[in-house]
This record gives sequence, C-alpha cells and structure tokens, in this order.
Amino acid sequence: MAELQPGTEVWTVHPQSKEWVSATVVSCTADTATVKLLEDGTTLDVPLEDCPHKNPHIEGGRDDLTQLDYLNEPGLLENLKVRYEIDGIYTYSGTILIAINPFQRLPLYGDEIADKYTKAEHAAELPPHLYGIASDAYKSMVSSRKSQAILVSGESGAGKTESTKVVMNYLAHVGRQDTLMLEEGETSVEQQVLESNPLLEAFGNAKTVRNDNSSRFGKFMDLQFDATGRISGAEIKTYLLERSRVVQVANVERNYHIFYQVAHSATGRNEFELGDDARAYHYLNQSENDTIDGLDDAKEFEVTSHAMSVVGIRDEDKHNAFKLVAAILHVGNISFAEDGEGSKILDDVADGYLGKAAKLLDVDKGSLWKALSTRKITTVGEVIEKPLSPKAASESRDTFTKALYSRLFDWLVAKCNLSIGQDEFSFQSIGILDIYGFESFKINSFEQLCINLTNEKLQQHFNRHVFKTEQAEYVKEEIDWSYIEFTDNQDALDLIEQSPFGIIPLLDEQCRLPKGSAENYVDGMKTRHKSHERFDIVKTNQLAFKFTHYAGPVVYDTSTFLEKNKDFTIAEHSLIMQSSSNAFMSNLYPAEKQQEQASSGPGGKKKSGFTFKSLGSTFCQQLDGLMQALSSCEPHYIRCIKPNPENKPRRFNSPYILDQLRCGGVLEAVRVTQAGFPTRKPYSEFVDRFRLIVTKSAAPKSNEDPIALTREIITKLDLERCQLGKTKVFLRAGQMALLDGERAKMLSSKATLIQAAVRGWFARKEYYRLRRAALVLQSHWRGRNARLLARSMREQRAATIICREWRRHTAESTFRKLRYAAIRIQSAERGRIARAEARCLREHQKATVIQAFWRMAFVRGGYNVQRRAAVSFQCAWRKRKAILELRELRRQAKDVANLESANQSLLHKLNEWKSHCEASEMKRVELQTKLVEAEKRIVTLETSSATPEALNAAEEEAAKQKELVAAEAKRATCAEEALEELKQTNKDLEAKVAELQAAAAAAATASVAATTAAALAHSKESNVSIESLSGYSQTSPEISPEVFEQLHEELAYYKALAEESQRATEGSSGAPVAAAANGGSVTASVLSSISTGQSNNASDDIKEIDHPLKASDGDAVPREEVDRLKSLLFNTQKNVIDLAEKCNKLEVALHEERSARERLESGAADESPKKGSARATTSPRTPDLTREELRARKAAEKAEKAAQDAANMVRLAEERQTYEQVILARVFNGKLGFAKAHPSGPDRPVAACLIFRFMRKYDCLVADTDSNAQFLTALLEGFRATTPRSNGADVPGDEARDVEIDADEFALQCKEKAERVSNVLLLIALIHPVIHSEAAEQTQKRRWWRRSTVEAPKPPTGAAILFYKKLIQVVEDLHMDLQRYAIDYVEEVFPRCCYKPQGAPTSPSKKDKNSNNPWSVLLGRLSDTFNIMKDQKVSRAMVRIIFEQLFQVMDVRLTNTLLQEKKCCSFSNAEYMVLGMNSLEQWLMMNGTDWFGRSFERLAHIRQAITFLVVSGKHRKSLPEFINGIVPGICPNLSLPQVFRLASQYVDDKYGSPPISPEVLAGIQGILRRQQHKLPEEERAKGLSYKLELESMPPGLDIVQIVHQGGARDGVTAIEAEACSDAIWGEIVVQAQ
Repeated sequence: MAELQPGTEVWTVHPQSKEWVSATVVSCTADTATVKLLEDGTTLDVPLEDCPHKNPHIEGGRDDLTQLDYLNEPGLLENLKVRYEIDGIYTYSGTILIAINPFQRLPLYGDEIADKYTKAEHAAELPPHLYGIASDAYKSMVSSRKSQAILVSGESGAGKTESTKVVMNYLAHVGRQDTLMLEEGETSVEQQVLESNPLLEAFGNAKTVRNDNSSRFGKFMDLQFDATGRISGAEIKTYLLERSRVVQVANVERNYHIFYQVAHSATGRNEFELGDDARAYHYLNQSENDTIDGLDDAKEFEVTSHAMSVVGIRDEDKHNAFKLVAAILHVGNISFAEDGEGSKILDDVADGYLGKAAKLLDVDKGSLWKALSTRKITTVGEVIEKPLSPKAASESRDTFTKALYSRLFDWLVAKCNLSIGQDEFSFQSIGILDIYGFESFKINSFEQLCINLTNEKLQQHFNRHVFKTEQAEYVKEEIDWSYIEFTDNQDALDLIEQSPFGIIPLLDEQCRLPKGSAENYVDGMKTRHKSHERFDIVKTNQLAFKFTHYAGPVVYDTSTFLEKNKDFTIAEHSLIMQSSSNAFMSNLYPAEKQQEQASSGPGGKKKSGFTFKSLGSTFCQQLDGLMQALSSCEPHYIRCIKPNPENKPRRFNSPYILDQLRCGGVLEAVRVTQAGFPTRKPYSEFVDRFRLIVTKSAAPKSNEDPIALTREIITKLDLERCQLGKTKVFLRAGQMALLDGERAKMLSSKATLIQAAVRGWFARKEYYRLRRAALVLQSHWRGRNARLLARSMREQRAATIICREWRRHTAESTFRKLRYAAIRIQSAERGRIARAEARCLREHQKATVIQAFWRMAFVRGGYNVQRRAAVSFQCAWRKRKAILELRELRRQAKDVANLESANQSLLHKLNEWKSHCEASEMKRVELQTKLVEAEKRIVTLETSSATPEALNAAEEEAAKQKELVAAEAKRATCAEEALEELKQTNKDLEAKVAELQAAAAAAATASVAATTAAALAHSKESNVSIESLSGYSQTSPEISPEVFEQLHEELAYYKALAEESQRATEGSSGAPVAAAANGGSVTASVLSSISTGQSNNASDDIKEIDHPLKASDGDAVPREEVDRLKSLLFNTQKNVIDLAEKCNKLEVALHEERSARERLESGAADESPKKGSARATTSPRTPDLTREELRARKAAEKAEKAAQDAANMVRLAEERQTYEQVILARVFNGKLGFAKAHPSGPDRPVAACLIFRFMRKYDCLVADTDSNAQFLTALLEGFRATTPRSNGADVPGDEARDVEIDADEFALQCKEKAERVSNVLLLIALIHPVIHSEAAEQTQKRRWWRRSTVEAPKPPTGAAILFYKKLIQVVEDLHMDLQRYAIDYVEEVFPRCCYKPQGAPTSPSKKDKNSNNPWSVLLGRLSDTFNIMKDQKVSRAMVRIIFEQLFQVMDVRLTNTLLQEKKCCSFSNAEYMVLGMNSLEQWLMMNGTDWFGRSFERLAHIRQAITFLVVSGKHRKSLPEFINGIVPGICPNLSLPQVFRLASQYVDDKYGSPPISPEVLAGIQGILRRQQHKLPEEERAKGLSYKLELESMPPGLDIVQIVHQGGARDGVTAIEAEACSDAIWGEIVVQAQ
C-alpha cells in the first residue's frame, strides 16, 4: 500500500465499538499510520492495511458502488447509509441491485413509475430500482430472444417476498393481456400469477424470530411470454418446504398462517368444529405469541379464499383443503397414554378430537386410531401387528400430519400450475427465484444445511456470473485481463454432496441401516473428512460438526438429521387415507406400484411398514435441476438487506449489514472486482480530478484531449498497474492512492502560496480593524458623558411625573371604593324587592293550580255519581229482563225439576237398600262360616269315632245353621223384589225424560234454552250418582248378585240419560255418535266427517242460538244473556264427555266385581264334594266326576272368564278410542287457530297438538291396527281438502290467472292454506323422531356395554311411514298452492308498474295501496301476503322460498314488459321505476332479511335495465367504452340483445339529451350478427332472442330441512305439544266444537 499523506481522510476500526469510523492521517511510516478520530479526537497507531481510503463526499451518494473511487467495506457501508437516510433503498453494484428493507411504505411504486422504466432506453439512466432490474430482464428477453432469470436472495426479513411481488407486478404490467380478448368471467394469466403469491404465502409462510412473514420454502416462478411479449403461461416450482414447523414451533414464532386463518374464521368454527381459542390446539400453543400486530387472521382467510378462486380452484376443492387443515389441528390434539406394551387414548377429550379428525378426513374412527397406534410388520408367512408406545405413537401422529400438509402443499402448487397453464410454444421466459438466504443460528439442523447448500451453489453461480461480467467489461474496453483470478467454492459443494463419502451420502447410508444413529454418522464424517480445511470437529458436542462456508463457519447439530432426512411413507397412513370416502383426501395418497416395489424385499416380501426416501438426495436433485435452468438463462441479481434485527425503520446497523453483504456475496463480488481493476474512471472525470498534476490551471481548455492528458499524467507518475481502454482508464488496487497523494502534494505547494497571501491580507485587515476601534472608543467615551447628563435630566422629570401620578391614583382609588359600596347596597335592595315580588307571583300561581284541581275534582265527583247511577239503572233493567227470561226458563223446566225430585227420592231408597243388602250379606257370610265350621266338626267327630250323642248334637246344630241361611236367603229374595219395583220406577222415569227431551228438541227458541238447562241438571245428577256408585264399588269388594244386577241396570240407565243429553245438545250432528254407540264402524263415520267437512261443531250451534233469541220477540236479547247460554252449553257438553269417561271406568269396575263374584261362587261349589266325602263314611257312593276332570273344568272356566275379561277391556279401550276420534274429527274441521302451552310460551297450532296427543296416546304410529290405518288415511284426506274459490277454480293454476282475485277471497284462501301448512309442518316435526327411531334403536344395540334400563323405541308401522311420506307430499302441494295464490294475487299489478301514471307521487308507499300508484298497490299486496303467512306461523324458510320465486316472476314480467314496450324505455318512466324499486327495498329491510333471504337479488335484470336507462352520458360513449365499460359495469346480467333493445328504444323525455349514437348501435348489431353466425344451424334460424325466460319452479322442497330450520328458531317438543293439548282438551276442544 502506498504511503499516506498527512491530512488524508481514511477509515479505521474503533477500539471499543469495533466499527469503522472516520479519521485523519497525522503521520505515516512504512508500516503504520498515526490517525486522529474525527468523532472524539482520539489518536491511534494502526497498521496501514487497516486504514482504507475514504471516498470523497458526494451529496446523496453514488447510485453504483463500482463508481466509488475506493472499493472497500467501510466505503460501501457509508455509501449505503447515505442513500438509506434519504430513502434511497436501492443501489447498484455493477449488475447487482442491493435492496435495503425500509420497514415502511415509500412512494416508490405504481404504474406511472413503471412506465418510466419501460419507456427508458437504458435502466441506468434512471435511479436504481427493482423496476430497473425487471425492465432490463424483459428488454433483454425481447431483444435477444433468450430466457432471463432474476435471483432474489437475502436473510429472513430482508424483503425477498415483497421484492418478488414488485418484480412480478412490473412484469405483469408490461406483459398484460388485452382485456378485449378475454371472455366474460375469464381471469387473465397475470392476475392468476399475482394471486398465487398470497395463496402460497398463506400455506408456506410463517412468523419467525426475524420476520413476521418469512417464506419457509423456496420458489421459482417461471413466467412464459409469447412472441409479442405478452404473458402466455407460468409454472411454479417449490423447494424444501419446512415440514417440521407443522408439528414443532419455536417460542415467539408461529406456525403456518393458514392454520390461524382457518381457526379464526367462521367456516372453521361452524363447519369444522374448531373452537374460538386457537391456543387450544397443540400445534398452535407451543409458542407464546400466536398473533401478529396489525394482522386480522379472519380477514386474511377471506383474502386466501378469494385468491384460490382467482387462481381457478373450485369451491369444493377449497372447502376440502381448509377441511384438511382443520383435520391436522384435530389430529395434533390426539394424546396417548401407556397401556401395557402399547398405548391407549388419553381421555375423552382426546377421543373427541379423534372422532372430529376422522369425520373431517372421511375415514373410520377405529381405523384411524389403529393406523396411529399400531404398526404392521410382514414376515414370512404372517403379518405381525405391533402396538406402539405413547412416544412412538406421538411420533407416528406427527409424521402423519407432516406428510398430509406436505402433500396438500404439493397439490396446491400443482393446482396453481394446472389452472394457470403453460405455453408449449413459448421459447422465452423470465424466471424469478425467491429462495432463502444464508442461515446461521445457535442451533442449526438439517434444514439449515440444505439452505446453506443452496446458497453455496448460488454463490458459485454468482461468482462465475460476476467474473463473466468483468470479462465482458474488459473485452469491451480492449484491455488485458488474462491474469485475473477468482475464488471457487467447488470444494465445499463436493464435501457436502459428492458420493460416496459426502455429508449427505453418508447421512443416506446411516438412514438405510437398521440401527443407524447420529453418533455413527458423526464418527464416519470425522474419519473421512477430519483433514479437510472446511470441516472441523466440535469438542463440546459429540453430535455436532463445524463447516466453513463462503459466508463463514456454521456449527450443525446432527441429533435430528436422521429423522428429518427420512422422507418415508408409512403404509398404514397411506391405506387409511386411500380408504377415505372423500375423493380429495384419497387422491393425496395415490396407490403407486413403485412405492409397493420399493417397500418390498427380495421375492416381493414386505420388510417394513414404511417406504424409505431420502429428503437430502431429493433436494439435491431438485437443486441440480434448478442450477441447470439458471445456467440456460441470463441472470439478474437482487440482494435484499435487512438494516437492523429489530425490524424498525430509520435504523442502520453497520456490522449487521456488513455481515449480510458478506453472506450475500456482494463483498465477494467486490473482491473479484478488486482482483482486476477496481477503479475505473471515464477520461473526462479522470482529467478533471488530476489535471493539476501536469497543468497549472484547474480549468479545462476547449481544445484539450482527455486521452492525451491521461497518458501524460500516467507517464509523469510512472504508473505501471493501469491500462487505458476505449472510454475509461482502469486502475489496479493502490494506484488511486498514489494519484491522490501526488494530487495532495500539488495542492499543498499551491496552498503554501495561498496561505502567505492570505496571512498578509489578514494582518492588514487586523491593523485597519484596530485603528477603527480606537476611533470608535473615543466617540463612545464622549457619548457616555453626554448620556450621563441626559439621564440626570430625565430622572428629575420622571420624579415630577411619578408624584403627580401617585396623587391621582390615591384619589381615584378612594372614589372607586365609595362607588363600589354604593352599587352593592343598591343591588342588594333591588334583589330583595324582586324576590318578594317573585314569591308573591309563585304563591298566586300555586293557589290558581290548587283551585283548578279542586274544581276539577268537584266536577269529576258529580260526573262519577251520575255515571254510577246510569250504570246501576242499566244493570237493574238488564236484571229485570234476565229475571223474566229466567222465569220463562224455569216454567219450561218444571217437568225436569219434578223428575229431579223423583230421582232424588229414588237415590235415597237405593242407598237404604244398599245398606240393608250390605248388612244381609255380612250376616249371610257369618252364617255360612258357622255352617262350614259345624260340618267340619261333624266330619271330625265321625273320623274320631265319637259317640252317637255327640254326632246327633252336631247334626242338629248344622240343621239350625241351614235354617238361618234359608231365612236370610228369603230376605234377599224380598230385597230383589223391592229392587225390581225400583227398576220399574226407573223405567217410567226414563220414559218421561225421553218424552220431555223429544218435546224440548222440537221447540224453537225457548226449547233450546230449556234443553240446555235439563241436560245440565241431568249431567250434574248423573255425575253424583256415578261417583257414589264408583265409590261404593271401591269400598265394597264383595257384592251380592242381586245388588250387582241392580247397579248394572242403574248404570245402563245413566248411560242412556247421558246419551240423550248429548243428543239434545248436538241437534242434527248425532249421526257419528249414534253410529259409535250402536257398535258400528265409528272410524268410518270419522272418515266421512273429515272428508266431507259437514260435522256440526259447537261454533255453528252457538251462532244458531243468536237468531232464535232475537226472533222470539221484537227487541234484541241482551248480549249478557247470550253469553250465559253459550257458557251453559259449553259446560253441558263438557259434563257429557266427563260422564262418558266415568261410565267407562264404572263398567270396568263392575266387570271386575262380576268376575270376583263368580270366582267366589265357584269356590263355594268346590266345598260340596268335601261334604259328600264326609258323609260317605256311613253310606259310600261314587261321584259323577273325578277330581282331575273337575280341576280341568275349573281351569277351562277360569281361562274362558279371563279371555272374556280381556275382550271386554279391549272393547272398552276401542270404544274410548273411537269416541275420541269422533271428537277429534269435529275439532280438526273447526278453525282452532293457535294457543299457548304455558302463559309465557309462544303460540302453537292447536289442531296439530291435539292430533299428536291422540297419536301418542293410542300408539297410532307404532300399533298396526285397521283403525289406526283408517285414521291416518282420514287425516291425509282432511289435510288435502281444498276450499273452493268463488270464481270457480278449486286449485289456483295457470288456467285461473285471467280472473282477477278479490282481496277478501285471497285472504280467506291464503289464511286457510297457511294454517294447514303450519299444522302439517308441526305434525311432521313431532312425528319425525318416531319415524326415524331405527337409528336410536341401532345406537342402543351398539352401546350394549352401557346396560341402559330404558327400552328401545318401538319401530313405526308401514302405514305410519307411508303416512309420513304422504304428509310431506301434502306440505309440498300446500306450498305450491300457497305460492300460486301469492303469485296470482300480486302478478296482475306487474304490467302497470312499468308505466308512470299521471300525478303519481315521487315515493310510493304501502299505506296508499288502493291509490292509482301501481307500486303502492304492489307493496300493499305484498304486505297482505306476508302478514297472513306470518300470522299463521308459516316457517321462515318456506316464506323465504315463496317470496324468492315471487320476485323471480316479478323480475321476468317487468323486464319483458320493459323490453317489449318502447314507451316504457323513457328516462322519466325509468326514474319512476327506480323510486319504486327503492321503496320495495326499504319494505324488505323493514320486515327483516331473515324472512326474505336473497329475494331482492332476484330482481337483478329489471334493476340493471332501469339503471342503464337513467345513467347519464350514454350518447357520448364509443363502441369500446360501451361494450367494455357500461355493459359489464352497469348491467352484467343482461344479455347483449337485451342491452341493444334497451339502447335502441331509449328516449330522454326529461332533459332532452340525444339518444345513443347510431355508430354504437350499428357496432352492437354487428357483434350480434357474428354471435348468431357462431350458433349451430338449428339454432341460427331462431336468432338471439331478447326475451327473458322464467326459470321453472323448484321440483320439490327439503321439508325435513325446513322443519329443522324452523325448530332451531321456534320449534316445539313432544312434551310441550302434549302440555298444550292437555291445557285445551277440556276447554278449547269443546269450544271449537
């Protein structure tokens, strides 16, 4: 190095901070130099080689580092720092672009800036930029027809990904396709390429310690161009995805972005069963930081989904991809516990995650568990299934998830390539390589080795490129360059990948060995490479080694090398995924024969459960392919630099940046440049700097020769290490210092002369300054004396003024105090007076208010007295009328009262006879007991050989007992005769009651009330009698035959009385009940009453009561009397029903008593053989029957009695069921409406609840009987019944649409259909669990281990299943009827909505639906339709479907009317329709979007058509603007013929603007002709029709889904339905009759 001159500015290393700092040379020797630091003035002695020259200061720095005078590390850093401080983040280093990440948004990008670089002839003319590199690559490709490559490198966080995006945006900008060439809905290639970036970032980027969006894979984007320079295709290649990050994340880092996006999205929570907290998953909670500042994962999920759509991935594939991501999270939460030699699921939570993962993967849960927890080993002749330990099972789980994510990522890249497409005819392309930079951490593993191997290869390629660039420069300038050398790192590449003893081949060898380990792997490397200069041993870690790369040494830890290098596929994992029912999942694991052969040993015998594949070898092959592709391209380099590790803007860390420059190869490029001619200057610049060496003047001359002056300068200084080119002079290292030293000497000699002249000038200047100072001093002294005199005069004058002012101030202060005191006194007095006046005013006002209230109270009291008197008078008058009416009723019911008294006396006698019979019975039983004891005593005496006297005494006693029994029997006979008389009396009373009821039924108005009162009285007495009889039957278990017969006859009498009372209240509706009472088929009567709808209900009877009461006399009967009669009739009918129920219960009780009595008599008969056997001792005889035959006869009689009892019970149950069917038939045909199960509950359809109660009570769905089948068929017929319309059409359809529908008729029909829909839907929801009970039964059979005591539900019958299906068809038919009613009612208004009526309001409203405004009428009819459906509790889903179809019909009708009628296409008419549409939209929003869904979107055609008509400036548009701007922007849903129709008919009748130009119409017509020509011949004759066709009605409804949707909002359970029906069974059902 040349000797430094004193005063030369150099760089030196600071002893404390170890950073380069500026210094000045104080002195210099042969080896050392004494420098003075500029920042603190410290003097240091440093070697000459540590003092590189400092470049002259240039404002803003150099754009190109090679233009610096001195190429050294501190000079490079200083130039980069100067440019970074002024936001110059881009700097050239020859052909290399250095990009420093600013960590903030800068205004350096955009189409305008990109156009500047595109139009520039050379990018060097403009400041350094990424656009410049991209522009050079594009222009080189176009001009040379050779492929280009742009290599972007740098460490994590340096901005590689953003730089790649900028380059791709520029290339997409200059190579974009013509949008006119694209079809509608088609996405251009450049858009797909750009959208692939966020897609791959979501699946391949993650937050690391150094970067929030670090790419964890390498990417090579090959953009293909056609002959015109347009992008015609693209291909994406990826390298070394970091699969281990899926299962293991370091602290402060995150997993891949897509996991958090899916976890925080609504899709993940609703469809994939992901929780709200992402930290609940093992793969996401390993790091403390799971969020990124300023990033919303839910919104990023939408961006990713949109990118997948733009790239061309189908919605189904998108859903499956996100589904697989969610499944990986669930699999990660599967935990294992020890279970002997194997493992088991840890707990129920882990089992739940296993089930969710199996569900998302569409595989069997058990098979998935088996694939994770076991491993199959195939030996000769058998297959061994080996259970895995918890640790091995966890490793198997992680291997499975890593393979799943890797295959998903590969599928995503392949899908992008397939969607974007490749141009087979393209021979030129630009490849963009975005790959990881050199990495060196505290712990470096297998991924860092592969990454650094990639950078070694790229560095070799870079060095060779830089050397070639230097060669090209030297050849261009025609200088000698044969002795230049550069460093090659081929030895490092051979050490890593050369076979057979390279680092990666040795790793593959250990992986293939059964017992390969990291220790053996490190020992093998130490044995073979310990003498290599790049390989070194780490003594502190036996499993680590040190490798010296071009950027520095790196220590690698091999503890996980073997596991990460094994890219094996476990057979069980492949089989479980291939068995998935989801084609997407199974296609990720295709069944390949090569894998099967690779996993087989000799002879086809499988050795293991997985297939080994080296990840390192695969990566080396991919890397070789990449280098071959780069070798065939012309490279362009971008080196991204991270200015500080904190990721903060405006921070320039020099050592940190210097390390990146060294790792990025920039310093190596500088070294290569220094090995040649590092300093190169144009002749003009060189002469301007060093002209002083050979000339005396620094100013250039007009006729000087720069080359000649350069030769003269070199010759004078005798410079040997330099060469002269054509335009530049090339200097070797150190020559610039000699030139600067000589220049400094020349400047120093010249400076001496200048200094002498300057010193003389300064001395003269100092003399003149001193002389001027003396004169100034004298003048100042004289001025001082004058100022002292003037000051004394001013002081005297000032004292006079101060005294005057002080006196004035004192007097003024005294005056102000007096004035302030007077003002305070006056204000206080005035305030007192004002407050007194205000108090008087308030008292006066309050007195006025009190007086007003008193007068009001007094008047109100008088009014209330008069009002009470009027009310009392009215009540008295009404009472008088009621008393008169009551007397009439009592007169008519006189006969009934007599009968009641007779009935009471009869009951009294009956009770007396009951007690008498009871006492007789007890006495008879006592006598029988004594008789039996006497006979036993006789038998005992006979068997014990007693004396004849004793026997005679016993026989006498027995004879006495028999006489007593005979006497008691005689008394019982008398009682029977008395009961016969009572029965005869009862019959007479029954005849009288029947005669009275017949007479009452024939009467007119008065007879109705009399019949009602008689029925009520009889019902009450019957209730008392039956309750007394029922109680007697319960308290007296043993009844004599006579009493039993008497009770049975009395029961028959009261049953007949109840039936007569019921007939009296029902009138002419007694046919079904009579049929049921006579034992006929009541089910048939129910069917007839339901199907014909003619069953007389109570509401009709109540209505008929009013007319006779009014017709009885001229005056109207009071309303209270009518209400009283109605309630009387209701109570009567209710008592009749209760009476029937009690009769049935009493019949059952009496039947049981009869059976018990017969058994008692048969038991008494069994004692007679015993008596005969006792007497047989004296006179033996042979019995007629043997004991065995007698027992058989008794058993047969007992079985016959039991069968008869069972038949009677079945008969009673059937009668009860038949009776309730009759009641249910009447209930169903009435308009029951809705009721509440409890006061705070919602309204429920009454008919459906009652029908379900009946079905559940009598098992109509699970009991296979004829009555149940007939009942279900009758229900279907009843639901299908349709009320005829007044215009003659029973079912609304197309044939009846010409008839105008009346609003009242529509409300009646629509309300009926809506109520039926509500009832049928609720009935379907209630019986749905019963019909689908097979699943529950199978579930209970599967879960046999739970030992549940709950019985499985009974399966439904075939009739029930058929009834369920037919019920769904009924709902569909009712829905179609309801929909057609709504369309017919609203459709007739559609044609008038296209014409603006005279005097129409500006904003239609639904309130004036009867006005002349069609839109108001339309809103009114829509409101009517919606309110009816809402009031009748129609399901929201069904209302939404009806209105969507209705709005679709509206869209078609209005659009066709607008297209067909030319007068509708005016500006004012369209403006009127816009107002109507706005009011319609407001109506929809006011009523709620959950009722209408997307109904307003159905009006897309008419909305776009009227928007087209009202848009301004159409006449000024050209054909391209019209086709590419207005048509897709305003009316994308309209076809081109429809737009042409609107454009040709458009007239501006409001502002008078001209119509659309004829040129545009002619152009559109030409396009239509060409489109028509492209049609097939059979369709060409039809032409392109502008008429809008109506889509067909939906073929059917998913009723089950509608029921479930309604159940989620306002459904009803079976318990609630029964509660509702029980609450109204005794009251609402009777009222509904």
